Amino acid sequence: IRIGAEGRFPAPPERVKQALLDYGRQIGAIDRLSEARVLSRGERSLYVYQRLNLPVIDDRDFVLHVRHGADGGTQWVSYWAVTDRGPQPRDGLVRVTNHRGTWVLEPTDSGRATRVRYQVSIDLGGLLPRWMARAGAGRELPELFSAICRLSRPDRRNGRCP
Repeated sequence: IRIGAEGRFPAPPERVKQALLDYGRQIGAIDRLSEARVLSRGERSLYVYQRLNLPVIDDRDFVLHVRHGADGGTQWVSYWAVTDRGPQPRDGLVRVTNHRGTWVLEPTDSGRATRVRYQVSIDLGGLLPRWMARAGAGRELPELFSAICRLSRPDRRNGRCP
């Protein structure tokens, strides 16, 4: 599955990036994310374990190598699944090994808001029909954008999330 989205968040790019990298706060805020923990952290990278609680099919888990930085005023976060780090696969879970994404965060409104672009490619693996995976991803993406937008706002009264 390859999918992308674009939106505007009423928070500065640095705050949006902080929300993207604060994996502990994402549990309960991002639908279907049941576990997220940072395994190790470097200056501009980290390794993260995540587990998705999915309806009908077996849960999925993966370990991501996450890198982040800035190019001028534009902030970015990119990640890809790795197989040489993190916990061993567990019974009852399908380990996702093909998962890659990029967030690009450009300042707007004199830096008070952010134009957000997200692209992701994922193969959920297992015995999952492609049509079912595509439909689920299409429904989940707007919810993901809303969750990250909410997590990036220090004051919920300032602006609306998509």
